[in-house]
Amino acid sequence: MTATPAPIPEGYGTVTPWIITSDTARVIAFIEDAFDGEELGRVEGPVPGRIGHAEVRIGTSIVMLFDSPFTVDTPAMLRLYTEDAEAQLERAVKAGATVVTPVTDVQAWGDRVARLRDPLGNLWWLQERVEDPSPEEAMRRMGEPRYLKAMEQTQIMDAPGLVLPAAPPGRTEAGGRPSGLGPSLTPPGCRPRTPCPSLSSRRSRGTG
Repeated sequence: MTATPAPIPEGYGTVTPWIITSDTARVIAFIEDAFDGEELGRVEGPVPGRIGHAEVRIGTSIVMLFDSPFTVDTPAMLRLYTEDAEAQLERAVKAGATVVTPVTDVQAWGDRVARLRDPLGNLWWLQERVEDPSPEEAMRRMGEPRYLKAMEQTQIMDAPGLVLPAAPPGRTEAGGRPSGLGPSLTPPGCRPRTPCPSLSSRRSRGTG
């Protein structure tokens, strides 16, 4: 009798991210240099000279990658936990990354956070765990302006060094945004770096 296979293959999590770019080999090299990634394998095709599938292990997680001959680059947004955010950020920069957000003060949930953009435009959050607040304490902190500011620093999309990909000809939305990137992160009537009414009202009520 054939054994029933496990619903999730060994070594994988329930969710596995894809990184889709025009140069998978370069992304793999960056991950190896910046994060001690381990390439598990790659397959060329169906387009000659292109990587049709590759997998890399970073710590306890696996990410999948492939070249994008049939679609535009799709920048991934990934979070990576590290024991030393400053050292990890410095190492990533030496491997070719651009700093988007320097290491922040402690966030409400107990992490220090930095952001970087890799050579192919993928956005990485580097997070260092320094505290372990209870859920109640984390929610209480979310009502304090300094914690809201720290969170804002890791979410703003007009930060120096953050460059969204250009859309192919004929594929732009109103305002010149590349299509296919989802709705604008700025609510109507608000400008980047300007507090929006909804956020201001939450702050005034002291909620997160």
